[in-house]
Amino acid sequence: MFDLPASVASSLCSLVTTERAPAYLIVDGSLTLRGAGGSLQNYGLEALALGCPATEQAVFLEGLLPFGETPLVMKAVEMPSGRAADLHLHPAQEGGWILLLDCTAERAETQRLQQWAYDMALLRQREARLKEELAVAFAALERSSEELKRLSVKLEEENLRLSAELEVARRLQEMLLPTPEELRNAQHVDVACFMQPAAEVGGDYYDVLQYNGHTFIAIGDVTGHGLHSGVVMLMAQVGVRALIASKDSDPVRFFQVLNRTLHDNIARMRGDRSLSLAVLDFKDGEVRVSGQHEQIIVVRRGGQIELVNTLDLGFPIGLYDDIASFVDEKKVRLGAGDGVVLYTDGFTEAENPAGEQYSLERLCEAVTLHWAKPVEGIKDAIVADVREFIDVQTVYDDLTLVVAKQKR
Repeated sequence: MFDLPASVASSLCSLVTTERAPAYLIVDGSLTLRGAGGSLQNYGLEALALGCPATEQAVFLEGLLPFGETPLVMKAVEMPSGRAADLHLHPAQEGGWILLLDCTAERAETQRLQQWAYDMALLRQREARLKEELAVAFAALERSSEELKRLSVKLEEENLRLSAELEVARRLQEMLLPTPEELRNAQHVDVACFMQPAAEVGGDYYDVLQYNGHTFIAIGDVTGHGLHSGVVMLMAQVGVRALIASKDSDPVRFFQVLNRTLHDNIARMRGDRSLSLAVLDFKDGEVRVSGQHEQIIVVRRGGQIELVNTLDLGFPIGLYDDIASFVDEKKVRLGAGDGVVLYTDGFTEAENPAGEQYSLERLCEAVTLHWAKPVEGIKDAIVADVREFIDVQTVYDDLTLVVAKQKR
């Protein structure tokens, strides 16, 4: 076809031989293999036998023979050796030639390109799905954001409402505490009191009452903190005052009626609060103690300490509906200058930064050290000692202290 110089023709022939490993097959009209040559081993055809049916030895020829009237090219046909070849079928008189040119490298590149195209198609599909999912997620996020804004506004409104309710309850508690005038008018004892709630509404309770020639001091501690505890404390304050005003001096009836009332109200509130409560009745140099609370610190004139365990004098209020069998009373004589110190566990369990508790022992030491002072001085000294001990540590419980000293 081209009149090439001998050197160019030789170079081209060498290139084709090296790169394409040409081989040929000659098949006659009866489809018998009549000739073969070239790089047959490259294709796994070196064992071909002449004079035998071509398609039985080279199965890749099935469907391609007999030859058509025009040349035919079959691209990238799999050979027995695993390599690929382009088959060029050229019809001739009574048969034809089959030229094999190696195209394994082209097939690998084609497969790579096909795989790349497939991967790109998958990537585009995934990208489309991801965009759809992101759109759905962004829409859900936007809805959630709107809902959060709505809830935030509602929560802020609820917090404002709750803060207002807590402020009302706190003010009500403060209003119901004994006034300085009531403390000064206590007939049998000089009294000083201190209360510091841990939350806006505390669960600690104390009261000082003067009825029928008796001075009564009550102290209690409602479980938990916050509004529910504060409400239980208010109910206890009203109940204690009403029962004392009824002039019933029997501690069993007193605590049984109070307990039944608070128990039913707490159940109505669907709450689980209870109340430790001790009531002290002062008259004519004697104090009658009833109800279960922290240990009562009895202080003699010289600062000597006696502890009255109230564990067997009552039962937590509001826990069960009948506590009559648990209630008892203990009497303690008090001389001039003797007295009692009442407290809630917020004092004894107050912790310093090292995690150490203030403790009943340290409280008793402070009481003894300052007992010669007036009751206000004793109270202030104890509160100062506790605050110094606590230092910067957060107070997690209500603090209540009552100091009562027998008058001369």
